[in-house]
Amino acid sequence: MKKVLLSFLTIMTILMIGGVKVSADSTQSEIYRLYNKNTGEHFYTSSAFERDSVSKSG
Repeated sequence: MKKVLLSFLTIMTILMIGGVKVSADSTQSEIYRLYNKNTGEHFYTSSAFERDSVSKSG
């Protein structure tokens, strides 16, 4: 019974790993990080407009 269970789990693991596809996007975009030294929070955005707006608001 243990061999059957182990075989089943092994096959399921292989199927799950084989089913995961990762593709790299050929386009690149800027990621901006803002840091709030008062709270220790980091804010990430890919929008320059949002970066500027958050930065101006403090």
